Amino acid sequence: MTEDHSQSEYEDLVKRREELRYVAGMLDGEGSIMLLRQSLRYVRPRMTITNLDRHLLERCRRILRAGRIEHTHKKKTRVLRLCIERRDVIERVVRDLLPFLTLKKPQALLMLRFLRSGQSRRIQAFAMAEEMSSLNRVDHK
Repeated sequence: MTEDHSQSEYEDLVKRREELRYVAGMLDGEGSIMLLRQSLRYVRPRMTITNLDRHLLERCRRILRAGRIEHTHKKKTRVLRLCIERRDVIERVVRDLLPFLTLKKPQALLMLRFLRSGQSRRIQAFAMAEEMSSLNRVDHK
């Protein structure tokens, strides 16, 4: 490997870390990590970042290589939301962002625990969903 090649790889790594740090800051400030109870039988994972600026959300989506942008309403205001719901993608994204998260780190760790536990233990999944809900209530205070 040439010296120029390793310098380029190093610069790419530094840039990637800066981009992940940026998205982690967005998730900490404008995002949610959730375990949503769907009926009495299923808990589904979800991550979102909500903002008015489509370009900002597109940048986050490009960096994460994941998610879709959808319209939603928040307190009578139309906003946009980057939404990630696929289990395997959420796991990859959480692992990528975990070193850079601060406020949402407990939720991220719980999400990883949930994803690794599988859905076979329904009672455990519902308990984790309740724990996540509790963490998110504390996070908003």
